[in-house]
Amino acid sequence: MNTKTTQKHFSSRQFITFGINYIAGFVFVATALSLFELGPLWILVFLISTFIALAVMLCYSKMSESSSERFGGPYIYASEAFERKKLTSRMFIFITGWNNYIGPLISSATVPLFLVSVFSSFINTDDRVAQWILIGFGLAIFVFLTFISTLGYKLSKGLIFSFALIKWLVIATAFILAIVLIAQSAGIGFQENYLLTYKSKPRKISITQIIQITTAFFYSYGGFEDLSVMSPEVKTKSFKKNLSLLFIIVFAIYAVGLLILSGLPLGATNNSETFKRIQGYSDIYRAVGGITTLSFFAIGSLSNSIASRISGIITNSFKLVPLSEDGYLSKYFLVKNNKNKFSRIIYLTLILSLTLMVLVFFVSLISEKTDFDLAIRRAAGISGASGLFQYVLGFITFFVYYHKGKIKDKTNWKNIVSLIIQAVSFVLIIIILFLFFFPIDTKTENNQTYIILNWGVENTLNIALYPVVLLLGYILFFIAEHNTKKELQEAKLTPTELFYSSKRKTSFYNLDPDMNPKS
Repeated sequence: MNTKTTQKHFSSRQFITFGINYIAGFVFVATALSLFELGPLWILVFLISTFIALAVMLCYSKMSESSSERFGGPYIYASEAFERKKLTSRMFIFITGWNNYIGPLISSATVPLFLVSVFSSFINTDDRVAQWILIGFGLAIFVFLTFISTLGYKLSKGLIFSFALIKWLVIATAFILAIVLIAQSAGIGFQENYLLTYKSKPRKISITQIIQITTAFFYSYGGFEDLSVMSPEVKTKSFKKNLSLLFIIVFAIYAVGLLILSGLPLGATNNSETFKRIQGYSDIYRAVGGITTLSFFAIGSLSNSIASRISGIITNSFKLVPLSEDGYLSKYFLVKNNKNKFSRIIYLTLILSLTLMVLVFFVSLISEKTDFDLAIRRAAGISGASGLFQYVLGFITFFVYYHKGKIKDKTNWKNIVSLIIQAVSFVLIIIILFLFFFPIDTKTENNQTYIILNWGVENTLNIALYPVVLLLGYILFFIAEHNTKKELQEAKLTPTELFYSSKRKTSFYNLDPDMNPKS
């Protein structure tokens, strides 16, 4: 792993701008409207998600202070926190890096689903043939883009800026059009979306529904752990302050956005109503400007989706390089091709990306009537769960950091408050994840309330797909462990001598000089 001081390419302003564009965007767009199905409880879900996101930001910003010149993010923090001589510690370090790697692969199905949802507005949704043609076409585009990304194509800064500009124009336009719709409907949404009744009937809200929406929406806050990787490249006196300011800006964007969207007339249309109701984000465009504004939204979504996939495989593949260099994965993956690329890692990423995309994509669409918005929520829920698990690992790492005195001024009242926030968030995440994978709910019959397991097809997907991907990682990990033991036996070296031998480009001990017996 390269831990040397690197040239700093970002100013504080550039980093914050990059971070806003990286975190905030179409994930928020895809999941925001589902919050209002919960009536006034959407405020509680938003606050819980924000509280956890705050804890995540504090966690990684404080750990980045002690590793400000080292790349690796969550993986490097776990490597510094735990003794690598124990198998359990190595397993924890590995799963931290592996989960950080597979998270974006699991979420890869969300983008094509969102795009298919947008373009479904142009077809007759009751026509099953047209639906499946659209589904096949949308998936084919992203499979093609995934293959293209393995060739190493990169976007110029000008194109990146152009795609970002288009994205924010689309989002800003939606907010403006939403205000127009609110005026046309006399702000009825501000009444309906803050009540536990809908059209004079009690809302049907279940624990399972709350957990699913919370997990899916939290995905819109994902990314702080990835941005912490950039700390060595940012020219700043306090990387923590930059992350804090970034969090405040993202929170403000989401709060204002949700406040505006909460005024929209949502739900199914009643024949007696004189205004159109909104069931999906694209309906905002269609309700105001018809096919013209809807086309603008579709083109903007398509361009942003293409931009998000180009170079995506290559970028995410880099996360496996330090795991292989440090012995957590086989050195087999470190072989480079004639273009100096880690081709085997790239192909592994390609296979996993395509497999997960297809599985999540189609299983999320399973229902009696194809519901693209529900499919997006299901896919976002799986992605959100992988992110929440990453934060569980991050909080555990932080607690070890704190215990070992690696956090600067750990007795400072701010650090103590931060520790409490993270401990509370840790408990909240454990509860959310448990109820996400095991949907315990209540059911009332004959004036008696029963506790039930509200199991569905999507729960089978959740409990099977994600753990299987983690298990695959551990299979690769134990293969590497076996190879290491074999090298020890053949060379008659101690573990320490093996790590210092020329057979490894980097060693475990390079991550922590204090563990180096020769230092």
